[in-house]
Amino acid sequence: MEEAERTRRLNELKRRLFGPDIAVLGDRYMACPVCGQFYDVQDFTEVYYHDNEPHPPMKADA
Repeated sequence: MEEAERTRRLNELKRRLFGPDIAVLGDRYMACPVCGQFYDVQDFTEVYYHDNEPHPPMKADA
């Protein structure tokens, strides 16, 4: 199965299970290739932190 078709099917399944907004949120987060932590690509602080190597995972806000 092609990657584009697989992505389309997964997004359709997400919409059916969780509603239409979940597909938008799914594109908002990505895994850092250095530390493996997921971060919000719309948050400049998180993007800047994960753009610099090497680094440990960010501490969660408590």
